[in-house]
Amino acid sequence: MSAHEKSRPTANGMLRHLIGAANALRAEMGAEIESLGHEYSPAASHLIVNLPTEGLGMSELADRLRLTPQRTGQLVQNLESFGYVERVPAPEDGRARRVVFTDRGRELIADIDRIDEHYTKLLVERLGPERFARLCEDAEFLDRAFREDDELIDLRR
Repeated sequence: MSAHEKSRPTANGMLRHLIGAANALRAEMGAEIESLGHEYSPAASHLIVNLPTEGLGMSELADRLRLTPQRTGQLVQNLESFGYVERVPAPEDGRARRVVFTDRGRELIADIDRIDEHYTKLLVERLGPERFARLCEDAEFLDRAFREDDELIDLRR
């Protein structure tokens, strides 16, 4: 990092740190998820946190993930192979398919919730409650600024 970057915050510097922190935290949490007998990949986790309890149609899911329908289909197929999600007929149109969690997927979500609670406590201890809350608010604000009207998914069910 140049002296210039140290003296003046930049978008690039911010991205580097956000990605670094997210990757480190994701790797630690992923290792815990795997230790509980789950298959885990960062790509799969991206889909999991963007799939609401009631499920979504494939095109809605692709839009939410900001991926092509083909890539979304690959992620869904991967999670289907592990038994976490399935494609079921959409209630409003039996020809359309909806991606929903299976019982095993709901078990994964419950384990993710427990791991999330542990890491939330850890981050609050390291940062302090006010700084952690501010970081969460700023991250949400930044996310919404670029993702506009996307509904954020709360995994706590």
